[in-house]
Amino acid sequence: MNPTASYDVFDTVVTRTFAHPRDLFVHLGAKLRDQGGQPLEPITFARARWTAELAARKRSRHTEVMLDEI
Repeated sequence: MNPTASYDVFDTVVTRTFAHPRDLFVHLGAKLRDQGGQPLEPITFARARWTAELAARKRSRHTEVMLDEI
């Protein structure tokens, strides 16, 4: 019996629309404001979202927090 070597080779490409994942919240704030969903400036919305996530992480015993905790 001949030994067989098997290899899995993958080329992974990660494409992002935003420079940093958190930049999505500025975009979301603009979309929500334009649709009448919230009155804040997009950067103000994003900062509030970042602050809420940080507060949830401080309260949590886990590294990741769920959306309802934020």
